[in-house]
Formats: sequence, C-alpha cells, structure tokens
Amino acid sequence: MTDPYAILDAQLSRSGAELGPAEAHGLLCGLLVVDIATPVERCLGEVMKGVDPQDANAAATRRLMDALIKQARSSLVDEDFEFQPLLPHADAPLPERVQALASWCEGFAAGVGLAGMSAQRAAALPESVDEFIRDVGEIARVEPGDEEDEDAEEAFAELLEYVRVGVLVVGEELRPPSSPLPGVH
Repeated sequence: MTDPYAILDAQLSRSGAELGPAEAHGLLCGLLVVDIATPVERCLGEVMKGVDPQDANAAATRRLMDALIKQARSSLVDEDFEFQPLLPHADAPLPERVQALASWCEGFAAGVGLAGMSAQRAAALPESVDEFIRDVGEIARVEPGDEEDEDAEEAFAELLEYVRVGVLVVGEELRPPSSPLPGVH
C-alpha cells in the first residue's frame, strides 16, 4: 500500500519546495475552502514556492501537486464528507502526527488569508466559522509532547475530527449554492 504523505514528502524534499506535505495540503484547502474555483495555476504557484522550474524534479512535483489539488477540491465538496487533512499514516509516532496537524493548520490559515478572506466577509459569516478559523490558528501553534498513551491518542483523534468537520462546515458556509466546481465530476 502506498502512503501519499510519504510520497509527497519525498518529492517535495527532492525538489526543494518550501512547504512540507501537510502544510501544502492545508494551504490548498484554505485557498479552496474560500473559493472552490481557485484556478489550478494559482494553487500551484502557492504550493510550489522554492521549486526551480528547471530542476529535473519540477515536472514530477507539479504532477503530484496537480493531483493533490484535484483530490482536495473533490474531497471538500464530497457529499459523503470523506475529506481528511493529509497527515502521516496513523502508525507514525504521535508527536510526528501532532506536528503535521499543526503544520496543516498553519497552511490552512495561510491559505484562507491568501484567498482574500476579508474581515468584512468574515464578519458576515456565522460566529462558528470565525471561531473555527481562530481555533485553527491556535492549533497551528501546538507543540507535540512526548506522550504516546491512549489518552493522548484520543485527544489527537478528537482534535483531528474537529479540524476535519470544521473545514467542511466552513466550506459549506462559504460556497455559493450554485458554485461551479471545476474539475469535479
């Protein structure tokens, strides 16, 4: 079985990208949750910073990122609510997963900002959306501990589910009812 996180992590490292896989996915999701129709080139421009287009790995990185954009766009509007932040496999050590979730949230908050979520627009949204976006900023500052007990695993699972569902709720609140979904069929 392939691990999308590990594959993307290796490719981004090879190509000199500034972002890791969790932060890149979070940034994409932040852009797309504000505007699901964000052009692919805009998304690529944001997540491929640091990648030299002349580098031998650039084309492979672009293909992986293009696929990630399509997957993110599709999962954010999935009627079965299958969206998941891109994080290390559940078998990875808990501190690694906690750090990745913090990076994902950092990327998400940055993506929301880059997408132009104005204070005026945010003020017109339900309080729960504004609260969630603030919470994501707080989660981005979480420092992983050394604990790997059942309570720590349970707390991580609850936090991850909060982020997962919150992203879907925010997307639903921000998406116009008849929004076109480019590339989603």
